[in-house]
Amino acid sequence: MDTHLLKIRTCIVDSLEPAASFVSVYDKDGNPVELPNKLICLDIPSRGEIIFMLPEGDYIVRASKGLAYETNSANVKLEKDSAFVVALSKWFDFKAAGLFTGDCHNHINYPTDPDDVTTFMEASGIDSISLCQGWLSSRNSSRSSDGRRLAEYLEGVSTPKAHAFMGAEFPKTRFGHTCWWKFPAISDPFGCYDSYHDGEYFSSAVHSEKPVENPAVEYPYRSEAPIFKAARWKSQGGVSMVPHPTSWWMEKGNSGMICTNIAVDYCFSLLAGDVYDTLAVMGYDAEQIFYQNLWFHLLNEGYTIAGVAETDGDLKSGHRIGSLRSYAYCKGGSFDRNEFLESLCAGISFMTSGPVLITRADGVFLPGQTILNDGGQHTIKVSVKSHPDPEEYLTWIVLYKNGRPVEIVDIEDRRLRSYEHKFKFKVDKGSREWYVVKAYGKDRPHSREFADIIKYCELCEKEPHYEYTKIKQAAFTNPFYFEPEDFSHPRVLRPPMSGIVRDGNGKPLENIVINLIEDGRSVGTTITDGTGAYRFDSVSLLSEIEISGSGWRKCTRSIYLDYPPLMKYFEHIYAGRWAVSNENLKPGQVPWGVFRFSELRKILSNIEWDLDMMSLRKDKLKFELQH
Repeated sequence: MDTHLLKIRTCIVDSLEPAASFVSVYDKDGNPVELPNKLICLDIPSRGEIIFMLPEGDYIVRASKGLAYETNSANVKLEKDSAFVVALSKWFDFKAAGLFTGDCHNHINYPTDPDDVTTFMEASGIDSISLCQGWLSSRNSSRSSDGRRLAEYLEGVSTPKAHAFMGAEFPKTRFGHTCWWKFPAISDPFGCYDSYHDGEYFSSAVHSEKPVENPAVEYPYRSEAPIFKAARWKSQGGVSMVPHPTSWWMEKGNSGMICTNIAVDYCFSLLAGDVYDTLAVMGYDAEQIFYQNLWFHLLNEGYTIAGVAETDGDLKSGHRIGSLRSYAYCKGGSFDRNEFLESLCAGISFMTSGPVLITRADGVFLPGQTILNDGGQHTIKVSVKSHPDPEEYLTWIVLYKNGRPVEIVDIEDRRLRSYEHKFKFKVDKGSREWYVVKAYGKDRPHSREFADIIKYCELCEKEPHYEYTKIKQAAFTNPFYFEPEDFSHPRVLRPPMSGIVRDGNGKPLENIVINLIEDGRSVGTTITDGTGAYRFDSVSLLSEIEISGSGWRKCTRSIYLDYPPLMKYFEHIYAGRWAVSNENLKPGQVPWGVFRFSELRKILSNIEWDLDMMSLRKDKLKFELQH
C-alpha cells in the first residue's frame, strides 16, 4: 500500500496563525496509529505544524491545547500527499481571568532538547516550569558547577509563552523531600544534590535481608539536618513545596520497613516556624485522599497552608507535566513570576486535573483569603467547566466545611459541561471555619460516603480501598478562611531546654560549656555547675548545641537529628511498621494518627535532654532511644 505525506496544521478559530498543540492520529475505528519507527501517533506536541508519512486510508486527527482550548477532531481521507487544518476554539480564557500555571516537580533529564520542553509547555498551556536536577545540562559541563550559570542558561531557553527557571528536588532523605518553585543559585548544585540523598539508608536499610530493629542508630543520618538547608535556602529567596506527603511503598528485603517518601518532618516544620511554603495536596492521581486528609487535619489545627498540585513527571510518562496543575491569580494580563509565587504561597489558587473552577466568596474574596467571621450569612459563587475534551462532563460539586462535606450538588444526569451555583451558609460566630469547593468530572466517588475524605481515609484502615485512584478529573480550591477578629494562629514553639551532663558512669560534670547556636550563630552560652545542670529559657527548634569541656572532645548536636524523643517520633513514621502491620493499608496511605501531632507538640514544648559525654565523644554516636 502506498504511503503519503499528511501535514496537520493547528490554528485558533478565526486565525490562520499556527498554534502549538498536541496532535494524535487514529484509524477509522479509533485505534492509535503506529508509525514504522514504532512511534505511536498519540499526543505529539508541535508548534502548530506536524508531518506524518502514513498508508492511504481513513483517519481521525485529534488536536488539543491544554485546558484553555476545546479538543477538536477531524476526519481525514488520505489518498495522496495532503494538508489539513484543525481549528481550536477557546474553552476558557485563563489570562483574561488573571490565572497562570506552573510546575516545580519534574524529572526532565539531560540530554532532552530545551526546545522540546518549551514546545511541550506551549502545547499544554503551561506558563512556567522550575526544572529539577540535572537542569537540562551535563554534570561535566562548565556551567554545572555554578548555579548562577545554570539559572541563566535555563532562563535563556525560555520563550514569551513558556518560562523556564531553575528548580530542584532536594534534600531527598528519610525525613522527606523538598521541591523548589524558586531555587537559589548555589554553587556546585550537582555536588550538593549528591550529598543530600540519604543513599546509605535507602540502599542498605530498606533492602536489608535481616530485620532492622533501630534504623536511626544502625543507619544514622550523616549530614547536616535537611531542614537546615531548606530554611537557609528560603532565607536566600527560595520558594519551596513539600511533595508527595504520604507516599511510600514496599521494596524487596526483610527489613520490616517501608520505602518512604513521606513528609516525615512536615508537622515538625509547622511547630518550628514556617520552613516550607506550599504542600502538595494533588499528585500522581487527581484524587489523592491521603494528601488531602493530612491537609484537612492540619487546617483544623488552626494552620493556614497553601495547597498545590504536582506531577513528579516528565514529557513522556504516565505522569506528564501539566496533567495536574495549580492555577494562581496574578493581577496583570501577563505572567509575572514574583506575583505568581506570591499568590501560590498565599493559596490564592486552585488545583485541577482538568475542570476549570472559578470561585468567589461574598462576590469579592478569592480562595486563600481571610474573611471576618461575623456570624452572618455568606455565599461562595461557583462557575465550573469540565475538561475541554468533548466527552467530559460534570457530576458533583461539593462544599467542604472544616474538612467535612456539607453540601453536594449532583448534576450527573444532566451531563453538563458548564455550570454555575451559589453555596449559601451561615458561619458560627466566634470560631474559625474554612471552606473548600471541589468539582468532579464524569468519574466521581463511588458513593456520597466517599466524598467525606476524613471518613474515607479512616475506612481505609479497616478495609482495603483504592477506588479513588480511578478518578481522572477533579478540581478543588484552597480554603476560604472565616476567622473572628481575635483569632490567634498557632504559635511557633520556642521551648526551654535543660538537662544534666554526665560522664560515662553517670557522674554529673561541672564546667562543661554549652553554646546555643541558631541559624549558624551563637546566641547564648551556659556552663554547668556542680550538679551538671544546664538550661536555656527559650530555644528555636532548629537550634544546635556545641558542647565542650576540659579533657573532652568538642561536638555539635541538633534537636532535629539528635534529641532522643524526636528521633523516636521521626523513626516511627519513616520506618513504617504501622503500615507493615496493617494489611489493609495500600502504598501511599498514611493515616492521620501516624503523624501523632498532639504528641509531637507535647514533646517539643519542653526539651529535657540529658547528655552523656562518653557517648558524645565517639565518632559514631549510638543513642539509646530513651528519654
